[in-house]
Amino acid sequence: IAHPDDEGLNAETLQKLLSGELDSYVSERRFRRADGSYVWTQIAMALVRNADGSPKHFISHALDLTDRRETEAALRDSELRYRVIAEKTLDIIAVSDRKATITYISPSIRQLGFDPEDLVGNSFAPHVHPDDAGVMRKLLEQQKAPGAPAQRVRWRARHKATGEWIWLESMPTRLWDSETGEPTGFLDIVRDVTLQVQQ
Repeated sequence: IAHPDDEGLNAETLQKLLSGELDSYVSERRFRRADGSYVWTQIAMALVRNADGSPKHFISHALDLTDRRETEAALRDSELRYRVIAEKTLDIIAVSDRKATITYISPSIRQLGFDPEDLVGNSFAPHVHPDDAGVMRKLLEQQKAPGAPAQRVRWRARHKATGEWIWLESMPTRLWDSETGEPTGFLDIVRDVTLQVQQ
């Protein structure tokens, strides 16, 4: 009932079990159901030996991986969709950890003269106008409480190439771990509003 592509897949590993090179092993492979469809399974196998050390029999445990595989595929599709959106939008999308270190920033940051690689792993604070730094810190502090409403704020950042101050508008939102409820960082969507401010 093994999938044709998986036939003979474990032959070498079984020999290692028999020779004593391995005590047990785990692998993922497909098996045919009664209805003809295939199911991904995780197979754990061990060899039980007689008192004299000779092989007695194998013990196998099979775990149906269908739900996990479908969830992983859905997650990959979801991540791909969001990445495409993040990389095509004109807005700057930034994700940072609890210490405000940037873990992701969209390619649209190039409108401020930066490449994403310039900022990932660093804080954006050095590029914020000194008069606006306190406002940004206060806003992030207010986000520490669960359920705190996100607030829109305007602030200035220095363009890397030209040195001019660009007006930006953002609404940072605190991110929380869905299982522990602990804060994990911030998500911010930032828009250049310089022209709007000038008008």
